[in-house]
Formats: sequence, C-alpha cells, structure tokens
Amino acid sequence: MSSIIFQNIIDKINTSSNNINSYFKNSDYYNTNIYDIYTKIPKSNIIIYIFVVFIVFNFISHLEIRLNEIMTFLVSIILIYILLIKDYSEFIKYTNVKKNQLDFLHKLIFNDTGVDYAKVADIFLKPVGNNDKSFLYLNPLIVKFFYNLRNYSQLNISAYINSIIHSNNVIGLSYQSTLGVNRTYLNYELAIEETKKALNNLNSMIYNLHSTKISYNKLEASIKILHSLLNKHIIDMGVIFKNDNKMENMSIDKRPDSFYDMYFKIGENDTKTADYMSVYNVY
Repeated sequence: MSSIIFQNIIDKINTSSNNINSYFKNSDYYNTNIYDIYTKIPKSNIIIYIFVVFIVFNFISHLEIRLNEIMTFLVSIILIYILLIKDYSEFIKYTNVKKNQLDFLHKLIFNDTGVDYAKVADIFLKPVGNNDKSFLYLNPLIVKFFYNLRNYSQLNISAYINSIIHSNNVIGLSYQSTLGVNRTYLNYELAIEETKKALNNLNSMIYNLHSTKISYNKLEASIKILHSLLNKHIIDMGVIFKNDNKMENMSIDKRPDSFYDMYFKIGENDTKTADYMSVYNVY
C-alpha cells in the first residue's frame, strides 16, 4: 500500500515538473500581454485589422442608435483583440512546429554517434570554421524537406545525415556571401561541391529502398526538389559575385561573369578522375 502511495506522489511530482518545464519552454502560449502579442504577429495583419474597423464602422454608423460611434469602437476593439489572439496563437504554433523540425535535424547532425563517422569519412564535409554550426534555420523549406523525409534515416542513417550536413554547408556559404564574409569565387566553387555531395548522398538511398516503383518515384522527385532548393543558393551567390564584378575591379579573387553560369551548363566529363564512383557520383 505504501509503495502505491509513494508511486502516486512520484507521479504527481513528475507531472508537476513536466507542467513547469512546459510552461518555460512554451511561455508564449501563456503570454496574454497585448503589446507582446502585437510585436510578434506579422505586421501585414495590422492592415487587415484596420480594414475590419472600417467595415464595422461603415455598418454600425448607419444604424440610428445613440452613441453609435462608441458602440463601433467597442465592437472593433473586441474583434481586433480576438483576431490578435488567434493570429498570435497560430504564429506560436507555426514556430513550435519549425522548432521541433529543427531539433530533430540538429540531434542527428550534432549529437548522433553516426555524425563523427560521417565527418571522418570526408575531410571536406564541412567548410573551415563552420563545424557544429547550423544555418538550417535560414531555409525553412529545406528543414521541412528533410523532416518530411525522416523515414529515410531508417534506411541509411549516414547518407541521410551527410545530405543534411552538406545542405547546411551550402546555406552557410550562401549566408557568408550575403554578409560579405570570405566572398571569393572559391566559396562559390565549394558551394557547388557541397550541393553535389548533398544530392549524391540523398541519391545513394536508392540502394536501400524497397523495390517498388512508388519508392523510386518518390526518391527521384525528392532529389529534384532538393536540387532546386540548393540551386537557389547557388544562383543567389552568382548574382552577388556578378554584382561585385560591376562594382570593383577584377583581381586574383574574382572570376568573370561567365564563370558563374558554367555550373548550369553541361559539365566536364569527370568519369576518368581518380575518386569517381559510378554508383555514387551521379551529380
């Protein structure tokens, strides 16, 4: 009997602790401060609220009642408050979803035991100075993409993690170019290499798939999506370097505009290179 009572006490303490932790982790859910809500919701929603006020005013102002302006004001305030709470709640839910997706990917690429093996396997896996630094949050579409493919981690955990890491590197290199950090053509070339490695790792999943047409079609479509998402960063970097060419004189760290278009044309035949693998180097 005493053991049951003791267990109940432990359960209640555990529940209380979880509730407290949940409060601190999700404190925004419990925050009803109108100013905090106003500062965090998208500003475009404010315009919608103003239109709501005008619509309500236009409707009520024609009513033949006393103090209709006051009534209009009160109704408008109530409606705006309801809309604020609704939009703020949706915003917090959205950020929590994205946080959970990021946490899942970060646990794999930074905490999983397979990450060390993945790093050792390829010395060029991460650009110098970027170790254990995530840039994934800068591209929510790539985060959502890999999270939606999380079942692939059960097929080939190393390839799945490597593809995420290489994609993270592409985002980081693009971000550095935007800031003007290490803005040389070498970073552009490295971003291309990282893109190819991300695609090749994802493509290597084909050897672990179930032998069904649906599985192959899904993988092929996924590779095309990742290719387009990463190419967007390559294109953005190319635009930055081309703009630099217009603003500054050519130097040893620069290349002509045509250099930044070569990636999107037919590439050189690399099938005779020493490190070429026909079962891996598809891109």
